[in-house]
Amino acid sequence: MVFKDRNEVKVFILYLMRHLDCPLEYWQVNDIVVQDGYVDDLTFSDCFFELIAADNIAVVSDRSIDYYVITEQGKRVSDNLCPGISTYIREKSLRSAIRHLSYTERGAKVETDMRPAPEGRVEVALRIVERERVILDVKIYAESMNQAKLMCHNFKQDPDGMFKVIFMRLTNL
Repeated sequence: MVFKDRNEVKVFILYLMRHLDCPLEYWQVNDIVVQDGYVDDLTFSDCFFELIAADNIAVVSDRSIDYYVITEQGKRVSDNLCPGISTYIREKSLRSAIRHLSYTERGAKVETDMRPAPEGRVEVALRIVERERVILDVKIYAESMNQAKLMCHNFKQDPDGMFKVIFMRLTNL
């Protein structure tokens, strides 16, 4: 199913950018919007640049690379109009977008730390830092050092998956 209405495409673009909430290069936005087949490349391109012209998306340059961010106006438009797009399409596309923007592609660093805590427990700190911006910072208490080591090991094995599970559970996706 491809969106037929250009306004739906624009709201869809804003919805994804709103919920990803990070600066993206043009090719990244293009890939996440068209990857599930709801929008074709040409329609995306036209609608994307119309959103920029309407001040719903802003261009931020960093070291000669243009990044695109949703503006406050774009956030309001997304919040008000996205319920018009099928929940299934929104959720599926957001999950796909999160997968697409894996932590390695974004240059994220994974950090873990273990410290003794009261009552023989161990404080486990799990963190993902992306472009000097913390995107996940979690502290949890393990009952033993072995359990803490296992938590750190599992987190390092699939930090992107852990992030997605936490993100999706907290946002009810």
